[in-house]
Amino acid sequence: MRQSPPERVKLANPSALMVAASSVLFALLAGMAGTTVGLIEAKNPVQKALAAADEERQPRVDAEEQKGNALRFAERKKADAVRVEAQAKEAEANGVVTFFAEQVFAAARSKGQDGGLGKHSGSTPRAGLAKEFPETHLALAGEFQDQGGSSQ
Repeated sequence: MRQSPPERVKLANPSALMVAASSVLFALLAGMAGTTVGLIEAKNPVQKALAAADEERQPRVDAEEQKGNALRFAERKKADAVRVEAQAKEAEANGVVTFFAEQVFAAARSKGQDGGLGKHSGSTPRAGLAKEFPETHLALAGEFQDQGGSSQ
């Protein structure tokens, strides 16, 4: 027995099927486009809210930055003043050390020994101190007089 080939189903109107398939495809594409536009529009208010929050926060950030700059400037200025004062005190201390080395200790050494001036050199350490540091000499003289002595 021989089998006959299956029968082909014939469509009544092939153009109607094409119109139906095209309509379904169009509906899918329109739905995707609408969803995309909706998502984009939904993001805009969020982005606007974030931008507004940034704009509102920016003056506070600027003020904090200016305050920090002012504090750093004040600290730097104070450090500079301390440094200048320390340098002045160092220079004064170096002057006193030099004076003692060249005048006081030299007067204690015998004349001719390592720059020694001898006992009766005519140069007293107090006179040398008065020449190099007049304000210190006057203060020392005042203290000496207050104790009942005489200056020079």
